[in-house]
Amino acid sequence: MTPSLFPPPEAPAMTLRPYQAEAIEAVYDHLRRRDDNPCVVLPTACHAKGHPILMYDGTVKPVEDVTVGDLLMGPDSRPRRVMALRQGWDDMYRVVPARGEAFTVNAGHVLSLVCTNEGKRDACARHGGEIDNITVADYLKKPKYWRHLRKLRRVAVEFPGRPNLPIPPYILGLLLGDGCLTDLPIALTTADEQTAEAWIEYAGSINCGVTVHGPPDRCPSYRIVKENGRHNVLTEALAAQGLLGTGSGTKFVPHMYLVASRQDRLALLAGLMDSDGCRNKSGCDYMTKSQELAADVVFLVRSLGLAAQCTQKYCSCQTGAGGWFYRVSIWGDFDDVPCRLPRRQPGPRKQKKCVLRTGFKVEPVGQGQYYGLLLDGDHLYVDGHFVVHHNSGKTPVMASICRDAVTQWNGRVLVLAHVKELLEQAVDKLNAMA
Repeated sequence: MTPSLFPPPEAPAMTLRPYQAEAIEAVYDHLRRRDDNPCVVLPTACHAKGHPILMYDGTVKPVEDVTVGDLLMGPDSRPRRVMALRQGWDDMYRVVPARGEAFTVNAGHVLSLVCTNEGKRDACARHGGEIDNITVADYLKKPKYWRHLRKLRRVAVEFPGRPNLPIPPYILGLLLGDGCLTDLPIALTTADEQTAEAWIEYAGSINCGVTVHGPPDRCPSYRIVKENGRHNVLTEALAAQGLLGTGSGTKFVPHMYLVASRQDRLALLAGLMDSDGCRNKSGCDYMTKSQELAADVVFLVRSLGLAAQCTQKYCSCQTGAGGWFYRVSIWGDFDDVPCRLPRRQPGPRKQKKCVLRTGFKVEPVGQGQYYGLLLDGDHLYVDGHFVVHHNSGKTPVMASICRDAVTQWNGRVLVLAHVKELLEQAVDKLNAMA
C-alpha cells in the first residue's frame, strides 16, 4: 500500500482521548508500512490509584496491583481475564454516589448505568431496566433529565468453590458479636434463650459441655468446656483462623466465610444480626469496635445483594464511659436471612426503590494518573464496592477509522459485533463524528 492512500485523519467532531488518538495513528502507520491487517488492543477501564477491584476468588486488589492474566469478578459471577494494562495521565473525575463510597476515574472511563422507570415521561417506563454503558465525558454532555434517570448499579455475586467451614457460620456470627475469644474456655454472653440454645446444641455436636457463669443480675456467659479429655475443636478452629485471642476491637471475618455459599453467608449474617444487630425503620444497624470487622460485614452484606454503609459513632453508657464504634447500616430485603430472634429480623421492605441502584454526581478533580484494564468477554466487571463497571472505549477508535474510510477513501465498511449493544455504541459514535 502506498502512503498516499492513508492521509492523516481529519479532526473528528467528537473529541478523542490521547490514547485513542495514538491508537488511530498506530493503525494508519501500520497500513502505510505493511500489507496486512492490524489488531488494536486498548485497556480503557481507567481508575485512580488505590481503587479496589474484586477478583474472581473474592479477594480485593488495588487497581495498580492487578496483573495480566488475573481473573476479575463479572456481574454474572463469572470470571473476566485481564488481557492488557495501561497507565497514563488524563482529566480525572470523582464519582460520588448518594449511598456508598466515592471513586475517581478518568474522562474516558465507562460507567455501566441502569435506567429507572421513574418520572412522568413515557420513555421512562419504556426504558426502565435498560443498561447504558457510557463514558464519563459523554455522560456529562447528556441533558439533566437523562442523567437523573441513570443510576450506578451494584450486584450480588456467587464465589467459586465451596470451602469446608470449620465452625457453623451462624455460630461464628454469634461469636464475632457476643463471644469472648480472649480467654479460655470460649464463652458466649447472651440473655436470649434462642441463641443460648443454638450455642448449647453446637457444643453437644462437638462432644463438649456448657457451663453457665455470671451474677443473677447480668447476662449469663455460656462457656464451652471439654468432656472426658476430648479435644475442643472450637478452640482449635478459632486458632487456625487467627481469631483466638482477638478482642472487640480486633475481630474479623475469615476470608473463607466471606466467599462461602450464599446459604452459609446468609447464616453468618443472621448470627451477626442476632448478636450485635439493632432493627430500625429501614433495616438494621450492626455495631462493632473493630474497623476490620465492620469492613468485612459491609463486604458480606453487599455480596448478598443488600445495601450497606459504614459510619463512625461515639457511644456511651450510663456511667459516662464510652468510645468510638463503627456502625454498619444495612437495608434491603431480609426475607432470606435466617435470624432466630424475631426482634432482630427487619420487616418487609416498604420502599419500592431497588437498593442496588443509587444516584450519583460527577465532580472534576483535575489531571491525574490512571490505571487502565482490558478484559475479555463482555468487558463488564465488579469493583471492591460491588459496583459494575465497563472497560469499553475502543468504539470511538473504530468509528473514527470507519469515518475516514468512507469520507476520505470512498470505501465501504462492515462492522461486526457479537452483541447488539456494541453495534448500538458504534452507531452512536459514527453519528457523533458525522
